[in-house]
Amino acid sequence: MVIVQCELSFFCTRIRKPTISSVSEKDGEQTISESGGDNKKEPKKFLTWNANSLLLRIKNNWTEFTKFIENLDPDVIAIQEVRMPAAGSKGAPKNPRELKDDTSASREEKLVVTRALSSPPFKNYNVWWSLSDSKYAGTALFIKKCFQPKKVSFSLDAKGAISI
Repeated sequence: MVIVQCELSFFCTRIRKPTISSVSEKDGEQTISESGGDNKKEPKKFLTWNANSLLLRIKNNWTEFTKFIENLDPDVIAIQEVRMPAAGSKGAPKNPRELKDDTSASREEKLVVTRALSSPPFKNYNVWWSLSDSKYAGTALFIKKCFQPKKVSFSLDAKGAISI
């Protein structure tokens, strides 16, 4: 059994108007720096879903899921078991934050996912991926663009728990 632990830091994030943000990575963590702002805004609605293959859900249940998201309007969506492989050649180190696209089949799958996520309501979210080497496991974290987390990190501890 895999236990998912979420740790998102939104405190002291201030948003006044859309600004240019910069993202830096260090040791598997993404830190987002943002300029200025006066209003403290934190997410209030969270949704989690075990998709059991995001690609399969996009192909078979996307209309229903999209309507559900539009009606619920969550601030954060955590999807487990996306079952999309990480980028990287066979035998080489993988990039768990990028969808695989080194074969024609994986390029087609990435295109299907990218198209689905670039339409409403998902175009209103930033997405962070934590993917495995093969079509097994993997998570996706969607956060509305109006919320700017100070840090999003994914790590696998000795017990198999993922910290986000």
